[in-house]
Amino acid sequence: MNFLRIARSIALVCLIGLVSVVATGLVPVRASAFQPHSPILIDGNSAFTSENGVTRGSGTAGDPYNIEGWDISLDPCDPGSCGNKGAIEIHNTNAAFIIRNVNVHADYIYGRGILLVNATDGLIQDATFSKSQVGILIAQSVNITISDVTLHGNGFVEAVGGGIRIVDSLNIRVDASNVSGNNYVGISAIRTRGLVIDDNTVSHNSGRYENGFGMAFYEITDARITGNNITNNPGHLNGSGIELDSSNDTIISDNTISNRPGNGFGVRLFSPERITIVHNNFIDNRVQAFVENGDNNSWDNGYPSGGNYWSDLGAIDNCSGPSQDECSAPDGIADQPYSIALAGAATGIDRYPLMKPFAPLETGSVRFAPTSITSQNSNKDLTASIRLPQGFNASNSIRSSIRLNETITATSVRLVTQPSATPLLIVTFSMTQVKELFSKPGIYTLQLTANLLTNTNFRPFQATATVRLVSS
Repeated sequence: MNFLRIARSIALVCLIGLVSVVATGLVPVRASAFQPHSPILIDGNSAFTSENGVTRGSGTAGDPYNIEGWDISLDPCDPGSCGNKGAIEIHNTNAAFIIRNVNVHADYIYGRGILLVNATDGLIQDATFSKSQVGILIAQSVNITISDVTLHGNGFVEAVGGGIRIVDSLNIRVDASNVSGNNYVGISAIRTRGLVIDDNTVSHNSGRYENGFGMAFYEITDARITGNNITNNPGHLNGSGIELDSSNDTIISDNTISNRPGNGFGVRLFSPERITIVHNNFIDNRVQAFVENGDNNSWDNGYPSGGNYWSDLGAIDNCSGPSQDECSAPDGIADQPYSIALAGAATGIDRYPLMKPFAPLETGSVRFAPTSITSQNSNKDLTASIRLPQGFNASNSIRSSIRLNETITATSVRLVTQPSATPLLIVTFSMTQVKELFSKPGIYTLQLTANLLTNTNFRPFQATATVRLVSS
């Protein structure tokens, strides 16, 4: 086993003894009106008391216990007596609770900011965690959400510290948070199912020994890692924006994963199964993506949805279509596939790499005609009048990408200009194919999708409207 795998195994399997060197680029504390409070230990539902920092609530889903407004530190703390304590600990509870608007800084080499063990139905929100071995540690817990928090300067000891650590848990969500400037790893999870990591900034979480990880996961399943900005985490050649080991049934999409030129891996996968990596932006990573001993993984979403953006692609775009052999117009998708770096018994290719960075979905409006359809309808086509979002025009739409309910391609596309109004894109679909979408009389919602291409990005477009199928 090489040095990299050893370092990775230590980081992902070690569950206790977590610690940190204070990192640079620290984020200021959110509020100044915190009241000092001694460390909080809640063991069992009966310990949700005012003495333990509870300010209100009854523990129900509609009226959870609230712990808020406190500034909490473990300092002073003797390692012989404190062990691996947390500034806030909650154990063995199933009452609903919220921890919010707190400033937690363990100020102790082995301390955790928050430690949850066998806890259920918790929300950690609008809080700051710093100067702890691990900012937030969740173990053997269910239905916990971390939202709109800041974690910085956590992880005193190399390879076992960081921002957020999740172990042996179910249905954990981390969203809208800033996890930056922590030592070694920003967010990690071990043996966890139903994990959601969405819309976070994860940056500059670097180790001292040529590694560092934005996110690192071991034996996770049914996870979604989406919409995150993951930048400049590996400190040197090793480390990754996202590291995934022995995991399956996970979606990695809509993320931007970038590093200083020449540093680290974008995504690195070990023994993955049924992982979908699509619509991500891989920018300036030393190795954009790497897979060792993995199969049944997807690096694109088929045509015309496309794959990922790779800053080192170096391909051309003259053609369109599923085989990229219809060369009347480009489509924002490279004419050649992108090969993934592989080792061992691994396979990986992005068949439809994007020519521009992927951007979030845009929605517009569509009107279908006729709006009522019968089985004996004489109309040859269903016509869609599309109004694009503000700032886009017909030249931005990729005509070969237009679909109705993801399966029906357009029979014609034309532009209609209107005096003092936004031009309309008029698209027709075969009525015979449209009728195959309907099983019985009723109102049906039809979805029109397409791709929009500008000088700076590639993004999906969507619009919906209803039609009625009536008895003849």
